[in-house]
Amino acid sequence: MKHPLRLAAYAACILQILCAGAVLSQAYGSRDMLVSVLLAVAPLLAIIALRGGPDREERELVAKVTKARLRKELQGLEGKA
Repeated sequence: MKHPLRLAAYAACILQILCAGAVLSQAYGSRDMLVSVLLAVAPLLAIIALRGGPDREERELVAKVTKARLRKELQGLEGKA
């Protein structure tokens, strides 16, 4: 269990997609179909973001590199003044 919160998010998204499928299977008109599609959009986007986005460690490393770069630039500007 490396990332229990991430796995819980995947499970919640899959459950919501299954619910949207249930609504779609019981749809009588175009409005019901539209509701089911709209219900499925958010979890699909969340799954894409979870799969394709950087993990927490990568975001922390990028922030540290950015801060270090800014500190170096600041030291260079203080040296010139």
